[in-house]
Amino acid sequence: MTQDKFITFNLYALIIIISAIVFLIGLIVILRLYKTHKNQKKIKQIDAIGELVNNYLFNEELEKDALIKEFRSNNLKTKFEKKITIKELLGYYENFKGESLSQLSHLFRNLELDTYIQSLTESKKWHLQARALYVAGVVKLKAKEDIIENCLNHKRPEVQEQSLLYCLKTAENDPVSFLAKMNQPLTLWQQAYIENGLKLWYSGPTPDFSINLTHNEPSIVSFSIHLIAMYNQFEHIKQLLPFLKNQNEKIRSTTIAAFAKLQYKNILPELIRAFKNETPAVKKEILIFVQKFGDSTSLNSLKPFINEDLRLKLLFANSYQLLNPTSYSGPHSTYSLNTPNQL
Repeated sequence: MTQDKFITFNLYALIIIISAIVFLIGLIVILRLYKTHKNQKKIKQIDAIGELVNNYLFNEELEKDALIKEFRSNNLKTKFEKKITIKELLGYYENFKGESLSQLSHLFRNLELDTYIQSLTESKKWHLQARALYVAGVVKLKAKEDIIENCLNHKRPEVQEQSLLYCLKTAENDPVSFLAKMNQPLTLWQQAYIENGLKLWYSGPTPDFSINLTHNEPSIVSFSIHLIAMYNQFEHIKQLLPFLKNQNEKIRSTTIAAFAKLQYKNILPELIRAFKNETPAVKKEILIFVQKFGDSTSLNSLKPFINEDLRLKLLFANSYQLLNPTSYSGPHSTYSLNTPNQL
């Protein structure tokens, strides 16, 4: 009896194992067939897009409205087809210029892909929203202002990034005016994106970077000061002077660096007076400023307030050597970089 139960158990176990193997093999085959079918559809869609673009842009004998109507009926029925179409058209955007690019923009809108992208910018799924903002930036599609403002303050950094890049790509003037709509700190990565975006995509008149100096977010104020210096906007020097006494350490540091870039030397006495009560980060910028525009006398007046910060000691020693090149007498000098503890 016991042996019969053992045989029955093994038989059931064997059936289960075989069934599992068959199921897995069947699943693998189905997935493989699905992937093959999807790839074939993708290739077919890409070929259809290529033919459409060539006929729309270069074949004057064909009726464009008929081409668009046929493509929309046969090749834009599913989200997959729309996704592939948009991706391929973006590739053409990168390679076309002038009249061809203008016609391609008309094609994008005539296919009603602009409406589709517009709907995705309002999606609750962050990855769809980020992708839609990227596309909208490339094709210069006007998105709703309230949507853009929400995206600029989105909890996902990917959406924030694409929204600020969208603003830069589509701006005709005032490319950084969108910063006024942000209520979150501007990260270093975002600052880099904006700075590079201004160089790569914006071709309008030089903006007035002082428009965000009254912003409530310190990081945006600091970044605006940096941009003023980078673009040599000397007309804003008077507006920057109060920021030397700002409560925010980063703003004070950036302001001093900005004055150094603008070569505004008049603040040297004020910086020397403020040095003893400043933080190490601000002291560093003051030392760099003195190195550029001061002399050995002004530098020596700072020596008692260097404290124990090794970086400040090294910077002071380097500054002293630059301002007094003939006084340096080798590795055992009082101001040698090799003996910072003697400062």
